[in-house]
Amino acid sequence: MKKTLLGLFIIATVAVNAQVESGKIFIGGSFGITSTGSSNENINDNTTTITEGVSQFGYNILPQAGYMLTDEFGVGLGIGYMFLKITTPDFFDNGTDQFDQVEKNGTFAVMPFARYYKGIADKFLLYGQFSIPMGFTNYSRLMLNDNNDGTVDYDGIKKSSYFGIDLGLGANYFVTDNIALEANFNLFGFNYTSTKNTNTDDNGDGNINKNSKFQLKFDSNNIFNTGNIMVGIKVFF
Repeated sequence: MKKTLLGLFIIATVAVNAQVESGKIFIGGSFGITSTGSSNENINDNTTTITEGVSQFGYNILPQAGYMLTDEFGVGLGIGYMFLKITTPDFFDNGTDQFDQVEKNGTFAVMPFARYYKGIADKFLLYGQFSIPMGFTNYSRLMLNDNNDGTVDYDGIKKSSYFGIDLGLGANYFVTDNIALEANFNLFGFNYTSTKNTNTDDNGDGNINKNSKFQLKFDSNNIFNTGNIMVGIKVFF
């Protein structure tokens, strides 16, 4: 009986390891586009006035790929870009002209990582992951004359950078030989954010503000309520 159980355990372990064996590549990531708009119609004495509301357009592309150096240890890299544009019509009136506010936010993100897998049962693996997420953001705010002549009344620019170190735990469940459901959460990490704000008007007058933030986090008691858990899909080949 003991030999039978040992044999079944060895078979299950081999089956699991075969799914993340040395030389395999795994990929995942995200891609999305969002576009919203609004308007308001006011009817008075058979006269209809249409007022355009806030509109948004954005997209993100964040692919991730890794390579198994051994049957249990792999390294990888996530790299991508996120963009969001928000337009608010007639946001500001200087007494002569009305100006539309246009906000643009672009973030370039990089995350090298390493993970160690441990087979628990057939098709089910646990892993620990060490990652170094980094982000570089440019934010701009313009007030554009509604005559569309290119006149800028106010210009605000903010640049920020993010650096962090995260330790996390996760699990993979293989629904096929190559596709796995993945869940993970960050257990420990720290991050550093540096921000520089440059606010100038159309004459170049304004101010520059700099600030930084350091944060240390550890949470093992409330992982189901903190929003740290992420669920996704990984493809191995």
